[in-house]
Amino acid sequence: MRWLERRPGRSTGEERVVLGHDDGRPAGRGLWCPGRAGIRPWADLVIDDPSVLVDVAATLGPGSSIMVAYDADDTERALRRKVPPAATPLGLALLRAGCRWFKDWYYPEGGREGGTKLQGTLPLDAERRRRSEAVLAEELRAFLARSRGDDEDRARARQALAVLGEQPEPVGPDP
Repeated sequence: MRWLERRPGRSTGEERVVLGHDDGRPAGRGLWCPGRAGIRPWADLVIDDPSVLVDVAATLGPGSSIMVAYDADDTERALRRKVPPAATPLGLALLRAGCRWFKDWYYPEGGREGGTKLQGTLPLDAERRRRSEAVLAEELRAFLARSRGDDEDRARARQALAVLGEQPEPVGPDP
């Protein structure tokens, strides 16, 4: 990842950025805050390529939050079907980037928050990571146990469990 553009944002320490791949192709844009007294680092982005999230997470570091916009796409449709955030297309990309806690901002609270987005947060330390992964694995297993829906949703849930180092339940025929 490289910075294609950086300019002052809405408040002190915040920047409006355009992120690019190493070859200069744009990958996303939005707001970036490297953190300041009492505020952990965060990014609020619209991305063109989810693979850039790994570099975003590495640059922001532990305890940071990455919020990525979605709108009338596969992530939104999956969330509306009650798919766990980590098993949506965008959530799986955030999970692969290291995020272990998720929040769906399906109804932003107003002000300068923008539109709908999925937030992923990177754990601060190994203990928080273990606890968050246990909660996520349970949520994903519960989804797989109760869901007979979309095959793609179920496949992403199994992929998410694999990212967590968990073995998904065997796939059998639906009764």
